[in-house]
Amino acid sequence: MPATTPADSQGPAQCLVADAPTGQATPSPHRAYSPIEGLPWLHGQEGLQKDGRGYVYWRGREVEHYSFWREEPDREREAAERLADICRTLEKLGITVHGGTVSQHQLLIGLATSKDPSGPQWAAQLSERQLYSVKRHPDGRVALLFWHTAEDEPPYSRVCAAVCRRDGLQTRQLHILTSAPDPQTSIEVYYALDRQGFAAADFTSDAAAWLAAIHEVGFAPDDVGEFLDTALAQEEVSAEAPQRASQRGS
Repeated sequence: MPATTPADSQGPAQCLVADAPTGQATPSPHRAYSPIEGLPWLHGQEGLQKDGRGYVYWRGREVEHYSFWREEPDREREAAERLADICRTLEKLGITVHGGTVSQHQLLIGLATSKDPSGPQWAAQLSERQLYSVKRHPDGRVALLFWHTAEDEPPYSRVCAAVCRRDGLQTRQLHILTSAPDPQTSIEVYYALDRQGFAAADFTSDAAAWLAAIHEVGFAPDDVGEFLDTALAQEEVSAEAPQRASQRGS
């Protein structure tokens, strides 16, 4: 199954296949959000709050959902302490805190603290662009799926997938998949890739392995923005389009 979606997400999809060189980017400072008025700090963790429905917020932005029984205050307190620590660590590293970065915190913290120069650049791109999932094909191709929507679309309503492969010393674009911003179709991008032989990558929380795989296909941090802007500019097609495009290009 795809990576856990942020609690406030719903979504449709788009997809490109590309291979590219290595680039550079700098982590951006976390955005400022205000605590929710009237809600106390959750178990004394400053910045962390929970509403009556169980949704948990960090500085006013939804990051988790708790469903502990009232008889389990110790379990909830321990979970809140861990969550607050994750949020504080992400902030210190300049990573915007939201549901996506919290669910991907192991990878992002590993990238942000990596000795590889592209690690912090990838951490910045993945936090701002909100990485959804990573898949890999037996032939070496890697698919990076991002939540990405146009300004007039609901948050998390579209998924764009960049499928990357290196051709000799060059990287090249293979195809683009686009779907309308419909919550029922975002998952189709994920399963369309499954039908092409892609499977969930086994390095999604291992920064060193993640960087090695990305370097191998030649996709760089600076390629992400260009890819996503291009993907949104394409005419919308069905989730089966990448399969047909890939057959034509292979």
